[in-house]
Amino acid sequence: MSNNYQSRGSKIPQSYQWIEALLQTPIPDHRKSTIDLVLCPYLLNIKHLSFDQTFSKVTDWTLKCNAFRVLQPSVNNFLDYRMKLAIDRSVKNRIPPIKRETMKENYSDWYRDFEKWHIFD
Repeated sequence: MSNNYQSRGSKIPQSYQWIEALLQTPIPDHRKSTIDLVLCPYLLNIKHLSFDQTFSKVTDWTLKCNAFRVLQPSVNNFLDYRMKLAIDRSVKNRIPPIKRETMKENYSDWYRDFEKWHIFD
């Protein structure tokens, strides 16, 4: 197995392991971008989960985040519209999750916050 992959038999590239940690970590900000550009593309296009599995995992993560800091305008509005749109877009476009380098280059505040919250550790 190549060095880019975990040795536990997983086919998830090492460069995406931070996303697995993110799925266990509620964050107070950048949640919409995280779902649109990280979680949905990762779960659908890298892990090859179904629409329902992805919706369930991202819903669980969103509710943990909402308990940490309430989503605006509301978590229900977000789940009903925004997340379904993010999933549909990820399925249609088949684009992988944003790379850390791209995040750092184009979304420096988001990247710095992820560093501060130890998402990349």
